[in-house]
This record gives sequence, C-alpha cells and structure tokens, in this order.
Amino acid sequence: MMVVNKVLLATLAFGFTLSVTQAQTERTDVRRVANDHYTATSPVTLFNVPSLPASVQPSFDVTSAPPSAILLPTANVTRSNNTELALITPNGLTTPVVQASSTALSITLPTATETITFATIRENAVKSNPAYAYVYRQRQALNGDRVQAGLPSNPTIGYNGEEMNGDNAGKQGVELTQKIVPKYKRDARVDVARKEHAAAGWQLDTQRQKIINDALLAGCRVAIAEQKLKLFAEMLQIAKQIFDANTSLYENGSITKADYLDSKIQFSRTQIAFGDAEIEYRAACKMLSVLLGKPVEALYHIDDTIDKLPGEFIAEHLFVEIIASSSELREANAKIATAQAKLRREMAEAGIDFDTSAALMWNADTRETEVSVGVAIPLKIFDRNQGNIQRAKAELAAACDNVRRQEMVLSQKFQKMFASYLTARSRVTAYETSILADAKESCRIAAASMKNGEYSAVQQFIAQQTLYSVRIEYLNSLQEFWNAHFMLEGALVSDGLEVK
Repeated sequence: MMVVNKVLLATLAFGFTLSVTQAQTERTDVRRVANDHYTATSPVTLFNVPSLPASVQPSFDVTSAPPSAILLPTANVTRSNNTELALITPNGLTTPVVQASSTALSITLPTATETITFATIRENAVKSNPAYAYVYRQRQALNGDRVQAGLPSNPTIGYNGEEMNGDNAGKQGVELTQKIVPKYKRDARVDVARKEHAAAGWQLDTQRQKIINDALLAGCRVAIAEQKLKLFAEMLQIAKQIFDANTSLYENGSITKADYLDSKIQFSRTQIAFGDAEIEYRAACKMLSVLLGKPVEALYHIDDTIDKLPGEFIAEHLFVEIIASSSELREANAKIATAQAKLRREMAEAGIDFDTSAALMWNADTRETEVSVGVAIPLKIFDRNQGNIQRAKAELAAACDNVRRQEMVLSQKFQKMFASYLTARSRVTAYETSILADAKESCRIAAASMKNGEYSAVQQFIAQQTLYSVRIEYLNSLQEFWNAHFMLEGALVSDGLEVK
C-alpha cells in the first residue's frame, strides 16, 4: 500500500506542480480566441461540471470517439453509504480503493453575468475608448488649421491727424491698411493643412485597429481563463479525494506521516493553482470591462469557438497584404507628402507680401478733402526664409527614412510573429491528431486493464492525470496560436491606449 501511495504522490507532484506553474505564468494578454458556449446539458463541453455540487463528480467516457470540442474525460468517483471511495470504470465495474475520512469538496465557480461574442466586442471596443476620441479630436483640430490657412489677412482702420496746433485743426481723417498675401502663399499653406489632415486620418485608422485588437485579446484572455478555471476545479476535486483517502490510511496506520503530509501538500498546491486561476479569470474580465466601458464587476462568457483552426496563412501572400493594408505604413507615406508640402510652403514664404494703405483726410486750411494711397514692399536682403527651407528639406529626408524604417519594423514583426504562428499551429495540430488521442487511448487501456485485474485504480488515475496535463498543454498551445493568428490578421498593431 505504501508503494502504491508513493506512485500516486509522484503522479500528483508532476501533474499538480505543472498546473500551479502554468496558472502562475498565465498572466499575459492573449490575441483573439473564441470558446465553445458552455451549458450544463451540452455533451460537447470543456468540463462536465456545471456547478460541481458535492454529489456531482467528473464524468469519464473512454468508449466514445474523440470530440470535436474540448472534452476532458475523467474517472467517475462515487461515495457509498459506508464512505468507501471507489473509481467507476466505463463498464460500471466498481473497484474499492480506500476509506475516505471526509465529505467531497464543494467548489463554487464564478457565474458569468454576461455572454458576449467577439463580434460584439468589435462593435463596442471603439465606442468607449478615450484614446480613439483623443486622436479623432486632434484630426478635427487639423481640419480647423486647413480652414484657417486659406483666409486672407484682415484690414485695419484707424484715425490719422497731421499738422494740428492750437490755432489750426490741420489734417484729420481715417486711414485703412491691408496686407496683401499672394495667393500662391495661401494655397501652399492650405496644402500643408490638407496633407496633415490626411495623415491624421491614417493615424486614426491605426488607433482604431489597435483598440479592436486589444479588446479582442482581452476577450481571448477571458475565454482561456474560464476554461482553465473549470479544469483546475476538476483537478482540485481529485486532489481532495486523494487527500481524504490518505488521511483515512494515515489514521489507520497504513501509511507514514510523510506520505500523509505529501498528499496534503499536493492538495494545498492545487488549491493555490485553483485560486490563481480564479484570480486570472476575474482579472481578465475586469480588463475587458475597462476596454468596453462597462462595470468592472461584470463576469463574461465568450460565446464563440476556438477548437477549429482556420486555413493556414501563406507567408509571402500574407506579408504583401500586410504591407498593402498597413495604416501605419500609409501614415508614414502620408507624412512624406506632408513634408513635401511643407517644403513648398517654406519656399513660397520667401516671396514678397505687400503692405497697402489708403487715407481720407479733411484739410482745415484749404477746406478740401484729400486722399492718399501707399504701397510698401519689403526688401529681402537678410531674411529670405532660408533657415525654414533648410529645416523643411531635412524633415522631408527624415520622412523618407521613416518609411523605410517602418517597412523594416513590419518585416521584423511579421517574421517573429509568423514563426510563432507556425510553431503554435504545429503544436495544436500534433495535439489534435495524436497526443490527445493517445492520452485518451491510455485511459481506455487503463480501464480495460483494470477490468481484467492487470491495472490498479491508481494506475488508471495516472493515465487520467496525464490526460489533464495534456489538456492544459493543449489550451496553452491553442492560446498561442490564436495570439499569433489575430496579430497577423490585425496588421501587427496593439497598445490601443498609447497615442503619438
């Protein structure tokens, strides 16, 4: 019996340590993922534990074909009137294991208050995001610059008095002055404002895509966290059952205190893993609530699917599409046009403005009305706007370099993300085509061998624990795949709350 429990504890140490480590490291944002809608009556669900009351135990079916969704088969555990803990095999054979010393663990899972889809997230992400409103208002301000740049200067009117003394009223009248700015100057200024307004439009598109990507990633995080929480709930049930069994054995003197404490430690570590998974789920829901502008107390269920992989991307075609559709790259090219317009404006500013004036005067001596006009032309001897022209030329060269830099950044991001995409897709495919099936076959063989007396219940549990570990690894690989997939689909942009 002590040998059997040593094997069992070693199995729990491997499986539950992996669970704790993965629960503690799953703290990164995920890219767009979906999840099968979970209902208590659906035969194709991640875990068959709707509320996990004390009387309900995980189900185990090794005779059916591999499901299309994420199904976690486990051994059915029941408790008879004499508190004997037994494992139920698929054919109904009950094999006593140990005497349990306590009741089954009752786990209360957080209840989702709202069911949403990724389509809903797409529709609502931009509406409540202040970063998008900020960039939009900035673009409106540039539209005001465009209007202002084309307006001519205002005339001025004033009083003028000359040759006045105590005995003579002299000349008195009004004077009107007007600065004449050539039309080519005003057109150049308007052109700059138009180009800046166009570039801001591409920046607004980039910001919109960033915000949508962030919201989808938050939704994906919720979907994966919800599934893992249910998985850790089942693992905690099993750890509690084993701890109860070892408690009974220790009280009967069948195992040492060290063996009892080992099982207690593994149960405590699994409790920590479950607690971390719940914290992760609630934190993911709060992040999604913030991005959608909803109360942070809301808990979500994502009503979409993730287990069916879309068609595989072709690297060459996808990169061309990203380059052609990238709003970041289009914004960089629009800034070249803006820099060119600024250079033309500064060269136009080197031209001459005219100052004109007209005066209507009453001459008290001659009792006549006099009219005078004047024109002033500046002499461009020192200031020919050469400094601003030099600056505009440098800004144009910098804008051209920035386009090449942006292309390199996109290429670098693409190569890195596409490598992650291929790696994750390969792992997911391997799990779906062989590893998951092998783990399920191992459970089937263990059940059949147990029926023939070749396997113990502990050996069957080891096969079941392996399936749990494989399911966790599959979820992690699936999450990495969708992260890479939707980053590639979303033009490799994120951080929607950051603005330039």
